[in-house]
Amino acid sequence: MAQLKHNRFVMLGSLIATVVAAANGLSFLTLMAGGMTLLQFMAWKQQDAVRSRFKAAKDAFEALNVIAFDKHWVGSTATVAKVSNMITPPERLDKPWAVQVLAVTRGGTWFAVDLQVTGTDKVQMLSLHQLSEKAAKTMLAFDLEVYERFFGKPDVA
Repeated sequence: MAQLKHNRFVMLGSLIATVVAAANGLSFLTLMAGGMTLLQFMAWKQQDAVRSRFKAAKDAFEALNVIAFDKHWVGSTATVAKVSNMITPPERLDKPWAVQVLAVTRGGTWFAVDLQVTGTDKVQMLSLHQLSEKAAKTMLAFDLEVYERFFGKPDVA
């Protein structure tokens, strides 16, 4: 969010510099400041699109309400442990973004949901996997802070 505010500040400054340079007849400075404004605007739109993708994925997970494996899975009541990019980074707006949400239900059952976000707001659930505690521990093995939050400190080898 701080980066987004910084980009807006730079964009506003560039826009003011463009207007001042144009008013004073400084065509080279007008072009430079105008170009900088355009670049900042494009960066801001990119960040906004990425933020929209994250929000769409979060909203889709929270709206999860399906029956699978003879259980009722409700995303809004689950605790999210980790969100992972699977293939494409969210910045690649020209490609679908695959994301995996690892969560645990109130009853202690672990599960993973694979989502695909196309554009900035179209979300499709690809799959839901019920996981054993051992599988969840394996998935969190490289994120010690999250691992400890859910399973406590592991024994030192």
